[in-house]
Amino acid sequence: MKKRLLVILLACVCAFGFAGCGGRGDVVQTADPSKKAEIDFYVWSERDLCQDIADSFHDLYPNWTVNVTLATSDYYSSLQTYSGAGVMPDIFYMQPGYISDFCRDRLLLNLSPYMEAGTDLTQEDLWDLNNSYRYDTEAERLGSGDLYAFIKDFTLEFMMVYNKAHIDAYDDAHSVSLAEEVGYPTDDGVYPSSSRSMSWEQSEKMCRLLSQFDSNGNFTRYGSNVGFEPWAHLGQFVRQMGGTLYDEEGYFNAESEAVIAGLNHLKNYMDGDTASSVRIGSSVVNEGMGFRNGDISVVFTGRWAFQQYDWDNAEFEIGVAPPPMPQAEQPLTAVSAMVGIAISADSQYPAVAYKFVEYYMTYGQRMLSKEGFNIPGNKTIAQKDYIQTGNEEIDALNAYFLSYADQVEMVEVNPWLDYGTIGTIFGLQLSPCWSTSDRTSVEGALMNAKEAIDDRVDQNKNRYGN
Repeated sequence: MKKRLLVILLACVCAFGFAGCGGRGDVVQTADPSKKAEIDFYVWSERDLCQDIADSFHDLYPNWTVNVTLATSDYYSSLQTYSGAGVMPDIFYMQPGYISDFCRDRLLLNLSPYMEAGTDLTQEDLWDLNNSYRYDTEAERLGSGDLYAFIKDFTLEFMMVYNKAHIDAYDDAHSVSLAEEVGYPTDDGVYPSSSRSMSWEQSEKMCRLLSQFDSNGNFTRYGSNVGFEPWAHLGQFVRQMGGTLYDEEGYFNAESEAVIAGLNHLKNYMDGDTASSVRIGSSVVNEGMGFRNGDISVVFTGRWAFQQYDWDNAEFEIGVAPPPMPQAEQPLTAVSAMVGIAISADSQYPAVAYKFVEYYMTYGQRMLSKEGFNIPGNKTIAQKDYIQTGNEEIDALNAYFLSYADQVEMVEVNPWLDYGTIGTIFGLQLSPCWSTSDRTSVEGALMNAKEAIDDRVDQNKNRYGN
């Protein structure tokens, strides 16, 4: 297998040698395997897996070394600090919610001419979701133009993952089953349907009934948890209502019915008679480990969590259902906070860096497929290797997530504010609507968030001369 890949990759290098110009004024440098090069790959997770891929790459190209470094502090703040100091890593993860600023500041290498000059990774291998990493340098907008990152993997971010044993225990203790009490769609009369979404109201009721409390009304088991990527949750709810968080200029749609309904649904998991989750911002329980330990009945998450938290070895049977929709059995709307790989525009070895990214997107994704992870960003591998790992359980789960791949949308991002800024504003301004000490109305909290977001949008427009 390695010999075959070596032949393919060396053919790519030869193609690079004659490429010269990418047709857009972008010079495609030559990757010469006879010359030494050492590059850095900066990650926030999967460091060991990435190093295995890097070591295999080094076996093919002994003169090229890739050092994988795990972030130890805030990832994007660190990248910006490295940029300011002139020591950006060569390769790094990049999410759509952050890429706009990096593109506006011309910090990322244009990958399109490199892909056109190569042969191992082609446009046909990429999901349409990769358009999230296209950037138009004239319009200063994502969604069109050249590619500045490749999706390394993605998933339906908020599938309903639940503990079947908790449903069984509820049914044993009640004369009316949970399915009958809630009325959610089922495949077998007991567990939530694996193909038909339940409604928001049914999800809230189910999670509340699975919650457990002590004599003082304090949670002893959470029915749900919405603390991971809570604002992506909100974005999905708004999309499910047919709305958007922002208008075309990036201003917050605080008064839209979809945004109000979405925030109310998020609030209902944490507050009032339907409360089933720890409040956003609390560190009472880790979602992944809490679910594995039986302390949470339902989590809303993606394929990655099974590998990250070793759920395959949980002591109970796990069920998976589509994300709840505003109405039961509506056509599914789901989002992904996908992760891509980008290259620094200032890399000393851009061609070598691209060769590694290309290698990661081919051989590396075959390696990750065997581990049971997210849907590979290489569509060709996703449709073959990802569902033919040789492990029946992994294959079945991978095939299930893959079956929804074409229904996934990119989580909505603001064209002028990065995801961290939005998260900070939402955390400060929206949390009071479920706070017991500083409560405000949903509408009031949204208007406070609008004032803060719109002001920051104006500042950034002025900064970039728009």
